[in-house]
This record gives sequence, structure tokens and C-alpha cells, in this order.
Amino acid sequence: YPIDLRRALGPGSTSPGALLHDARNLVGQDDVRAANELLNILEGDKIQEATTDCLGAAGWCIMQPGFQESLLRAGIYGNAFGSGRQRRETGPAEPRDAISDLARSMRILNALLQPEVGMPLTLLQYRAVGLRAIVDRLCSWGHFLLALRISESMEHKNEHNAHRLAERVLLAWAKRKISSAALSTD
Repeated sequence: YPIDLRRALGPGSTSPGALLHDARNLVGQDDVRAANELLNILEGDKIQEATTDCLGAAGWCIMQPGFQESLLRAGIYGNAFGSGRQRRETGPAEPRDAISDLARSMRILNALLQPEVGMPLTLLQYRAVGLRAIVDRLCSWGHFLLALRISESMEHKNEHNAHRLAERVLLAWAKRKISSAALSTD
């Protein structure tokens, strides 16, 4: 298992990532022990490490959306506390863009994991393959709507090729419709 995942979810782990994950879960249960857990992390100046561990581990929990969501929430929770002295010295624990990019990637990976699509990828595979290859594969499998939604989700991020990617999906869909109509009239 990757180190981030072992730190955050490992059995008996007392790493900052595990403490932050526990603190966030306790906050969700309105348990007062959450404050102690968070205080331990903050006193040791480990909030940035804890946030990074939780967000990194979320990228590995592809087959377990419940853990994925829990780790993302913990990372966002930790990022909110990454202020004060640590933020002045080292900057924010995780930039908001990085967290929203990770959440967007998780949404895409979860959509690809659905049985009707059947393309389970890890976060590393997703980044290595690239969005264009994934969208092209979805088009070749006939999942045009999902391919279009994925490419449109990247448009608001101002990715320079996102608009072209959406046009590519629409073009592939039109070609498939025309060829299937031509075959049905023959």
C-alpha cells in the first residue's frame, strides 16, 4: 500500500493523517474528542503533513468511495486549520485549486468505475493516460454523454484544450449517428 494510505488508514496508525481523519469523523459525530485530536496535530505543527496524507490517500481509495469521501473531507477540514504561523511560514497547506482538481478527478474516476462504463483507473493511471485518451476511449465505446460531461467539467477550469475536447466528442457522436443511420437505410 502507498505510504499516504498507510499513514491515514493503517491499523493503529498514530500519524498526523490518521489523527486528522479521526478528528474529522469525530466532528461529524459531534464528539468532543475531535478537539483533542486536532489540538495534538496543531501543537506538533503537523497540520500540513496530515492534510497532505489525507488528500494523497483519497487518490488511492478508488474502489471504496466511502473512504475516498471521508479522506477528502478530512483533507479539506485540515486545510481550513492550516493557518496562523504555519501559513505565514510555508504558505497554505494545500491550495484550493489543488483540492478542487483532486475532487474533480475523483468524480471522473468514480464515473469511470461504474459498471456500465467499466474503466477502473487509479489516480496515477488517470494522470499518466491523460484526459484526451480517456475521452477518446469513452467515445470509441459509445459513452458520448459521459465523455462530453467530462470534457465540459474541464472547461470551467480554463484548460486550453477542453473546448476542443468537447468539440471532438460531438464530432465523434455525429459520425457515429450518421454511419449508423446509413447502415440502417441499406
